[in-house]
Amino acid sequence: MLRSHASARTSLKKWCAALLFVLGTSAELCLPDAIPEGERQNVLDSAGREIPIKFIVFDWHAAEVLSSIAKIMVEEALGYHAVFDEHRPFTVMDVALKLSGCLDSTCNDMQISDSHVALDCWLGSAGTDTDTFMQQHPGKAPEDLGSIGYEGEEALVVAGKLVDEAYEHSGFALDFYRSYNQSHYSARKHFDGIADLPREDFLRCDDPVAIFVDTPYMNDYARWSGDTDGLLAVEGGYNAAGLLLPTSV
Repeated sequence: MLRSHASARTSLKKWCAALLFVLGTSAELCLPDAIPEGERQNVLDSAGREIPIKFIVFDWHAAEVLSSIAKIMVEEALGYHAVFDEHRPFTVMDVALKLSGCLDSTCNDMQISDSHVALDCWLGSAGTDTDTFMQQHPGKAPEDLGSIGYEGEEALVVAGKLVDEAYEHSGFALDFYRSYNQSHYSARKHFDGIADLPREDFLRCDDPVAIFVDTPYMNDYARWSGDTDGLLAVEGGYNAAGLLLPTSV
């Protein structure tokens, strides 16, 4: 979880725990003994203005669910007004900049941030620029408050039925990485081609919201893989070329 330094000055002293099963949005109160909307408070920004606690919500379902639960807790258990930012970012760097108020990674130009917290931040896959930014600007960058209670892994998955069919047909095991060595076997025959996939489910690798335009991240990829065919040389290293990648899993 990331929290802006501005929000660290807000004292939240009431805590409670609840098991929530979110069925949908509703104006009704969710928690027993919930603090009604008319009795909730705002917080003060660095200019002394009253504003609600604002959550930045990533553009995937888990972040939406976790943020919805946290918003209920902030409103009904702690007694503060809370809202969601309308923008749904895709990268952790985008969130880090918005929470800090920095307009770019140099922090030479800033604005007052009206956002306070973001949940479900996968820092492990965020790229080196986020880590560098947080180290170079410790007084401005958001605070990493640690895990919210669970871990996750990123991986490629091949359906078991497809693995079995490919093995029976060819003797090659698609759950073994060496079976994808093009010099020995064309594993692509077992999969749909790009033309078979719905184009609306993809975005370009050179889209500004994609991590593949994160030059330090792609430099690591180029160094460790040696695969530069899909990369575009840019100032400071590499970005991904204008290929397509899925917008969701």
